Amino acid sequence: MLCERCGKNEATIHYSEIVNGKKRSYSLCEECADALGINVKGDPFEAFGAGSLLSGFFGDIFDHPAVGRVAEPKTETRCPVCGSTLREIAAKGKVGCAECYRTFRAELAPTIRKIHGGVTYKGTTPAADNSAAAKEKPASELDALRAELYEAIKNEEFERAAQLRDKIKSLES
Repeated sequence: MLCERCGKNEATIHYSEIVNGKKRSYSLCEECADALGINVKGDPFEAFGAGSLLSGFFGDIFDHPAVGRVAEPKTETRCPVCGSTLREIAAKGKVGCAECYRTFRAELAPTIRKIHGGVTYKGTTPAADNSAAAKEKPASELDALRAELYEAIKNEEFERAAQLRDKIKSLES
């Protein structure tokens, strides 16, 4: 099958997209796919534009106005847990860990507001479990079972882990 764009080369990439509910499929050669910005190699999620989409919410906070390119900071704040910098978070479009939200709170809050409309969770919370089983089994027993489950998984005792998992589920319900 020949490339639908150039009509010269063999089509080795089959690309589908859904725009406004309408699906379109293309058969392209590598050169035409590359020219259209369809990622063939590297990060498979880059084709979805997730990194550039999310990093676009950060605006041009790293562009130097005079030069028009990324400015090199003298010192960058790093997350104490994962070591990510705000620049890396903006480039990847992904936050490294939960501590990053605290470390870069001032910088991330406007972006989170743009995406979600706020920074405070306003959804529902689970109702209190007033069942007899929950009253009979104290939380400390569940915590002990969870710790035992963690150890069983760590020691690759998967049959024991499955038994513990089932016991925890029965106590929780």
